[in-house]
Amino acid sequence: MPPGEEYDEHSLTANIRVLIVDDHSLFAEGLRSALQGHGITTVAIAGTGSEAIAAARKHRPNMVLLDLSLPDMDGFVVAQRLQEQHEDLKILALTALEDPRAAEDALRAGLHGFLLKHAAVTDLVSAIVAAKRSQAVVPHELAQALLGGERKGKERSARRGAEKQLTQREREVLALLATGATGPEIAAKLYLSPNTVRTHVQNIMAKLGVHSRLEAVAVATRLGLARRSTRT
Repeated sequence: MPPGEEYDEHSLTANIRVLIVDDHSLFAEGLRSALQGHGITTVAIAGTGSEAIAAARKHRPNMVLLDLSLPDMDGFVVAQRLQEQHEDLKILALTALEDPRAAEDALRAGLHGFLLKHAAVTDLVSAIVAAKRSQAVVPHELAQALLGGERKGKERSARRGAEKQLTQREREVLALLATGATGPEIAAKLYLSPNTVRTHVQNIMAKLGVHSRLEAVAVATRLGLARRSTRT
């Protein structure tokens, strides 16, 4: 909306049906109340990835505010499954991760925006309206970092090269991580000890040049290692 142009906010938000996915119930309830004050309906709150997938099927939201750090599944995996099952669903990452790389990973994964949890409610509402129009939204400071060349071609090449260094077993562990499997679940699936799985995960992160499982899964998705056939 151009500066100075008048509009009725509620006319822009009246048909938006939001699913909030966050395991912090107080934050989620506060967010529901804040959105209601701007004419946005919250159809459900989910505290886990599994609950989010079930709630989306039941309530048919057209917008999801998704925390990337969930207790049972990686946020990118949840987003992938929601996108597969609901073609027109708009998904905004709502996270405490102030990392331009995570913002880029979110956009590459097909999310419609990346917002920080400390954002003002008015900024969040504006982002939701923009996402409704299929416009990508990233906080100004993170967008500046992205446009400033923080993610150069060299880094991408280095990560692709590191990916080629993964052993077959590490690829199997990474693929299972991308489905949302936990360490014990991976150990049982591959007949490994939990300590061995932890070692493989540490080696994967080192070879991919990332610092968390979240980043490893994002890289796996970008490089085509995530199994798109895994569905609920």
